[in-house]
Amino acid sequence: MTCPAHANMPAAYQLETDWMLDATPYAASWHEDSVTGICSLQNGLVARRWVLAPNAATIGVDNLMTASPILRSIRPEASLIIDGMPFPVGGLQGQPNHAFIREEWIQNMREMNGSLRNTHYQISQPLERFPWKRVRHHAPDAVWPPKGIQVDFHYSGLVKGKETSETKTIPQPLEVVVHYILYDGIPAFSKWITVTNQGDQSVNLNHFESEILAVIPREDPVETREGVSIHEPNLHVETDYAFGGFSVRNSRRHSVHWQPDPAFHTQVNYLKQNPCLLKVAPERGPDQTLLPGKPFDSFRTFMLIHDSEESMRQGLALRRMYRTIAPWVTENPLILHLTTTKEASVLQTID
Repeated sequence: MTCPAHANMPAAYQLETDWMLDATPYAASWHEDSVTGICSLQNGLVARRWVLAPNAATIGVDNLMTASPILRSIRPEASLIIDGMPFPVGGLQGQPNHAFIREEWIQNMREMNGSLRNTHYQISQPLERFPWKRVRHHAPDAVWPPKGIQVDFHYSGLVKGKETSETKTIPQPLEVVVHYILYDGIPAFSKWITVTNQGDQSVNLNHFESEILAVIPREDPVETREGVSIHEPNLHVETDYAFGGFSVRNSRRHSVHWQPDPAFHTQVNYLKQNPCLLKVAPERGPDQTLLPGKPFDSFRTFMLIHDSEESMRQGLALRRMYRTIAPWVTENPLILHLTTTKEASVLQTID
């Protein structure tokens, strides 16, 4: 029996070659269908799809390597709390079942009350996040900035509430830009947001969620047992807001959160504790004052979509992602351990 989650899945690609052996065929591209109005950012390995009306919303994230959908429910593109008030960014509401997405449902969904409305988008090439000083030996094929396509969705103004008597207003006019990059030759995206206060008075950005994805579960047991957790979906997600470390799992726990989805009523887990709702947000804050005309950039999220459950292949894919988004990791490593803090000994060791 075909899972209804595959209803909007595009036809499976016949991969020309293993992308780990030859990534040449898998260049990122952007396409807007003039008939359906669906926009897609894809590179032959993965795709993310949006509708622009009645508001911009992600309607699909697809693993083209395995012909498998990843998204099961439409949520906002991001979310802000400004001066204590929540404001969704884009998104649609009215999905009758949050286990899967059907095309006829999308056509009947409506804007979220009090959400920021998409005005336009821009296509560009990725820019370097910061300069890389190539002063040491590194991989000869390292590229910086990485090649791919960047899409910037601009949001401003509010959708007026139709279901309540209260009208939500933003304390000051805001522009929110939601940035996406799909890289060439690798099944990986990055995402971040920029918030600019366009008013004449300062406001406070209490909190933000820069990514909200309702993902199809990796497994869905009836119940959880003590000491046995439910596996998260087969995605690698991390950010450059990472600390507290020893491992990726430890360092990303402050920003990458897999949570239960209370709107997912038809999941098998009867307590609805399946961790299939991804939210990328700081644990606290940022509690930043937004001065007039001053932009605030969030940290960046990197999502790698795996094509296998094999730990060796997943490790190779992760290494490829690091070589793409941070090619300085290929520099000749320098490791230094000292058992003294005497200045003469430290200088001698460095020399």
